[in-house]
Amino acid sequence: MINFLTSLLSAGELIHPGQLHLPAGFMPHGMCYLWKPGLVWLHVVSDSLVALAYYSIPITLIYFVQHRRDLPFRWIFWLFGAFIIACGTTHIMEVWTLWHPNYWVAGIIKAFTAIVSLYTAVQLIPLLPQALALPSPTQLALINQNLEKQILERQKSEEALRQSEARYRAIVEDQTELICRFLPEGTLTFVNQAYCRYFGGTQEDLIGSSFCPMILEEDLEKVKAQLNALSKEKPIVTITHRILNSHGEIRTQQWSNRAIFDDQDSCVEIQAVGRDITKLKQAEEVLKAYSAQLEVRNRELQDFAYVASHDLQEPLRKIQTFGDRLKVKYGDVLNVQGRDYLERMHNAAKRMQTLIDDLLAISRVATQAQSFVKVNLATVATEVLCDLETRIESSGGSVDIGELPSLEADPTQMRQLLQNLIDNALKFSRPEESAAVKIRSQLVNQVEETPAGNISYQEFYQITVEDNGIGFEQKYLDKIFVPFQRLHSRSQYEGTGIGLAICRKIVDRHGGSITAKSSLGEGATFTVMLPVKQFKGGNLK
Repeated sequence: MINFLTSLLSAGELIHPGQLHLPAGFMPHGMCYLWKPGLVWLHVVSDSLVALAYYSIPITLIYFVQHRRDLPFRWIFWLFGAFIIACGTTHIMEVWTLWHPNYWVAGIIKAFTAIVSLYTAVQLIPLLPQALALPSPTQLALINQNLEKQILERQKSEEALRQSEARYRAIVEDQTELICRFLPEGTLTFVNQAYCRYFGGTQEDLIGSSFCPMILEEDLEKVKAQLNALSKEKPIVTITHRILNSHGEIRTQQWSNRAIFDDQDSCVEIQAVGRDITKLKQAEEVLKAYSAQLEVRNRELQDFAYVASHDLQEPLRKIQTFGDRLKVKYGDVLNVQGRDYLERMHNAAKRMQTLIDDLLAISRVATQAQSFVKVNLATVATEVLCDLETRIESSGGSVDIGELPSLEADPTQMRQLLQNLIDNALKFSRPEESAAVKIRSQLVNQVEETPAGNISYQEFYQITVEDNGIGFEQKYLDKIFVPFQRLHSRSQYEGTGIGLAICRKIVDRHGGSITAKSSLGEGATFTVMLPVKQFKGGNLK
């Protein structure tokens, strides 16, 4: 091939513009221009400049591609460079063939140029949709603006987040409660300053260590079991355990632990807030001891009251019996003063009998208490109305009972409670107006904070007994629930003042409360709060 090209190039030799040695069958292209200088040089200069332009374009493309390696379709630029160089070479051959008829070489170069150009055109077809999809400068400018806006917003968000984290950290660090985070196996990942002060270390010392060695061995397994039981459904648990502090003291702590889960429902960390409740536990133990002693004393007093009242019955019966005999046998013999003394003795014995019966009644609240069962208060109220039917009719009063609930209680004591409250309302009616008693109930929730700082919720039934009676001054509220305390004389209203005291004792046994609201001459409303469900063994206050 090299020899062939050499022979082609050497086939003609320019001796003089008008005198050439021509290869057989070919003549230089200049002869077609009749060797007119103006025309020949027009083509020479034009083709030369075109060739120069063609050669400079690939150089620019190559420089551009080398410095922009992020461009898509970089290979197409190299392909453009190849066919442009080929095009430039064809123009060089146009100048050459003016004097040298090497048409085979010119034809081969044109054929090569045609192949490269055609291949480039074919490759451009599938690239066209992708090239059209490239963003325009306007679109790029808009994208850049959006990116700048997003970056600015992100920077603002990051700054706000940093400020929020700083505030949160300051709040956490300033807390008096002990705050920490730890991995499921117990390795601490964060502790606040209160935690450091309590355990006598720095954050650098404590973070990375385990809190388990500080827990007493007797409590450790229980703590681990409760932490391992945390789940996404129940992520919070409150744990009370003992620890050995840096001074060798055994202290009691209470921790509220919240588990943090990832997308795979795996616990990745636990956050805990705790406090020292040693003094509280000690106070609770002292209170338990006092409560136990008080319960024993109360039981002894109740037993004493029951026994004493029971033992007083026999001599009292004898006084009443012999008094009756004395009245029957010697009533006519006695003078007026003697019969008056005998009547006074008889009345005093009756009052004594009533007081003993009341004393036995209040002691039976504890000594003869029954187990708590499901009690329908509506049924109990109906039975009470049957018992009080004669009294209600004789007084001309009325009792309106609304919807009453069912709850866990002592059925006998619930009957006693309602009977005393209704009887009390009927008794203290105004002379000029018939008694009207209304009984209503509703379900309420009570929220209480326990001594340990926890929040407890309990459902109560609120039962109200409202009357239109004489009422009382609110300053005597506490007095009306004290045994044998009366606001009126016996000549005005019968009774010993034991009924409401029994009501309070019954309500206390059920873990509830009783109070009253009244104004003189405007009736009274007694409010009883009874828990819907009783704790095992009853609610003892």
